[in-house]
Amino acid sequence: MPKVIVIVVLSALAYLAVDHWIAPEEPVSKPIVNPVKSVSVGVVVKKVQSLKELHTGSSWIQTVVAYEEKNEVLGISVGSAKMMYVAFGEVRAGVDLSELDDNQVWMNKDTIRVRLPAVKILDSKIDVDQSFVYDVRTSLILAPDTTLLQSDAERVALKKIVETAVEEGLLDVATENAARVVKELLEGFVMGKDVIVEIE
Repeated sequence: MPKVIVIVVLSALAYLAVDHWIAPEEPVSKPIVNPVKSVSVGVVVKKVQSLKELHTGSSWIQTVVAYEEKNEVLGISVGSAKMMYVAFGEVRAGVDLSELDDNQVWMNKDTIRVRLPAVKILDSKIDVDQSFVYDVRTSLILAPDTTLLQSDAERVALKKIVETAVEEGLLDVATENAARVVKELLEGFVMGKDVIVEIE
């Protein structure tokens, strides 16, 4: 039966940055032109929900994966195929604000306090235009079919890319930016109240 061996030989964070529309060099402007003096919890919830799936952090990762598949009979290798795959991928994180409800917003005469849902990975993908197969080698006889070898290597590489992005602090970046965006939204929407934004 086939035996698969996977070796991740290199994984490096290319860069970690917020999406361009909230990058430090392009500050988020307050989106509301005519702020109001008095609102209900329900109105605040709807205003925040209007942002929907808010992407607040992105990361590009390069990973090199050595992927090997072997055919075995009675525990003895009878053929193999090896691939060295260089993968470039993007991971995007943020918060799904459609999950916000009235129980996560508190108000009094001076303050609005909002607890946002937890930041999570919202999207991840391999950039097939930049990624490439560096090398493929097969045994002379009984080699496994290499048709699916690249897709398997891509799957393994994408998993490692996501893990690396999280290890390098992508969720922390996305959390900080999500709180800032929502705070600025509400400060521009309601006059005369302090806005406190927390994230689960």
